Amino acid sequence: MGNNNHSPAGHKGNKRMTPSQQAKSLGHRTLADVARITEIKADTLRKYHSTKPVLFKVICLGALQIKGESNEETN
Repeated sequence: MGNNNHSPAGHKGNKRMTPSQQAKSLGHRTLADVARITEIKADTLRKYHSTKPVLFKVICLGALQIKGESNEETN
């Protein structure tokens, strides 16, 4: 009857990255950099990481694009 082999959110043995680790893996120095570039509070980004992971990734990648464009303008 009581099958308790379910892991949270269907992630079996998968270590999930923290928001900061994911931001770094995508090319940012810190999550605070993403917050500064996008003008989205770090707490909101952390919430998106857990509730809307695709949106979190899009925001991080978009922030890289914005960062790259602003670096081009200063060179």
